[in-house]
Amino acid sequence: MREILIYGGSFSPIHNGHDAIIRYCASLNDYSGVWIMPSARRKDKPFLLCDSARLYMLRQYWRSLPPEISKCIKVSDFEIRIGEPSETLRTDTALRQKYSKTRFTYVFGSDSFNGMKDWNGGQELYKRLNILVVARSGHDVPANYKGQYIILPNNCNISSTIIRERLCANKRISHLVPASVLELIQSHYT
Repeated sequence: MREILIYGGSFSPIHNGHDAIIRYCASLNDYSGVWIMPSARRKDKPFLLCDSARLYMLRQYWRSLPPEISKCIKVSDFEIRIGEPSETLRTDTALRQKYSKTRFTYVFGSDSFNGMKDWNGGQELYKRLNILVVARSGHDVPANYKGQYIILPNNCNISSTIIRERLCANKRISHLVPASVLELIQSHYT
């Protein structure tokens, strides 16, 4: 059975924290690949760039990766194509139906993992999903969590919100985002 990591999110915009997670996931030998899957439009995130802009940005980022990393990465529009509402339970159900011979493991930041209980079908997701949790500053991985988790260096604790706030304040972001998408990000937010 094929094993795929799903790294979903708004990616509005992609930043160096995402990059560190993607590179780490690509280095894991237990998986056939990593699918970067931007979410469909979400009511809780009205600031999202349009779907085509986020996909274009992610594909530009993917093209800039070294071949040994990019060969196992796919930018997937799967969740965008199934449309709103963007919900993990709905996406997982659709993925299982379409790719019945594939086992998916979802990559979540510890903030999202801890908040999953409040999502539509959250309790079911805890039981049904294979999850790789990425520890984020200020959001501990629960002590009773028996699954996989990783702790990345503190400089990876960046958020898209911080990027957007810095852009609004005319502060530089070049040290926070991949160089391959810096101009794209600036053109969409300024």
